Amino acid sequence: MDFHDNEVLLSSKNAAANFEEFRQNMKFLDVTLQSGHAIVKAHRAVLAAASPYFEAVFNASLKDNNEDLVNVPDIPPALLPSLIEFIYTGHVTIKSSTVRELMVAAHMLHLEDLVKGCARYLKMQCDASNALSLLSFAEKLTCSEFTEYVLAYIGDYWENIILGKDFLELSLSLFIKILSSAKFTVEDELEVLRAVVRWLEHKPAARTPYCAELIRLLRLRRVPLQALEAVWREVGDPWLLKTLRRCSMITLAQVVNARARSCCAFYVVGHSDYCKMNLVFKYDIYRKVWKVVVPMDTHRRCAGVAALGGLLYVVGGRTNNIPVASGSVYDPVTNKWSPIADMDNARSEYNLVSLKGKLYAMGGDDGVRRLSSIEVYDPAADEWSPAGHLPRHSFRLLHYSVATACNGG
Repeated sequence: MDFHDNEVLLSSKNAAANFEEFRQNMKFLDVTLQSGHAIVKAHRAVLAAASPYFEAVFNASLKDNNEDLVNVPDIPPALLPSLIEFIYTGHVTIKSSTVRELMVAAHMLHLEDLVKGCARYLKMQCDASNALSLLSFAEKLTCSEFTEYVLAYIGDYWENIILGKDFLELSLSLFIKILSSAKFTVEDELEVLRAVVRWLEHKPAARTPYCAELIRLLRLRRVPLQALEAVWREVGDPWLLKTLRRCSMITLAQVVNARARSCCAFYVVGHSDYCKMNLVFKYDIYRKVWKVVVPMDTHRRCAGVAALGGLLYVVGGRTNNIPVASGSVYDPVTNKWSPIADMDNARSEYNLVSLKGKLYAMGGDDGVRRLSSIEVYDPAADEWSPAGHLPRHSFRLLHYSVATACNGG
């Protein structure tokens, strides 16, 4: 018992323990629940307080003048005792054979803690063989947090999941759910395209009309044209092939979904301390692993680095301790570096930022003096052009949404 000012508070834990003791000793029981062969006695007020479902059922039974026996056919007979015990004690044994049925019943009774407990159990059971089935199950229950977890899992193990028997029988609505989800992160868009084609080819007559809906969800600009043509050459059904080509041309012309499926990695570029290094390290924030990607074409330090249009730009910096104006761009899809046009000024220790489809190089050091000049790079034209000067040459940039702020100096 706790005392606060002049109030006396009864511990809810003590009250709950008393209710369970009364139930075990058959005291003050005022309702009998029946589902098939299962019969459980309980306290009407306790059940109604814990579950809106029971509150509605008891209100209806009072109107029918049947205060003792209440039928609850929506609750599976085998689960009725466990559900009532959970309401009284907060404990239940979750088994793999009944967890889905238990979660459905808990969802119906609005027992959110039990729903979350079942979801945690299913997360531990999730694997490549049942992920699609779990996604369908989660969608039917409208459990958003569990759905997002399964979608992320499907992205992580996509190559294994699409080889399973469940994939070819996946419903159109669930396929669209997967492809349109921000939680679905697959590094190689070509693998997503191949999976879509494989799903369509499984039942070409019935599924070809769905081509447009699926193709528009793909990041086709992330797929090299040669690879795209190679996929089309493997399609056996003429109508499906014709439809795929038409839909892909429309999608490519619309300049949509050019970005990667998510910002799922960050890169560490160049050297540490004063060691020459052209290595590039990539960290996948979902898989929590580092890996080395193809190295840069030259050693750089103090370079400007920025992401634009799904590509990684590394420009300027110092090579052999001399400021340079050259730059390179890395494409994660092809895993290749390509040169870009040189800046007008060599610069190191400067700010490079992407904004509205262009790169801005600001300030820095050309080896002789500090710079306050700005250059802008247009990737479509592959050229740099002057863009004015700043009233200071030492500063920090903050880039947010559609604006860039300059501070200090």
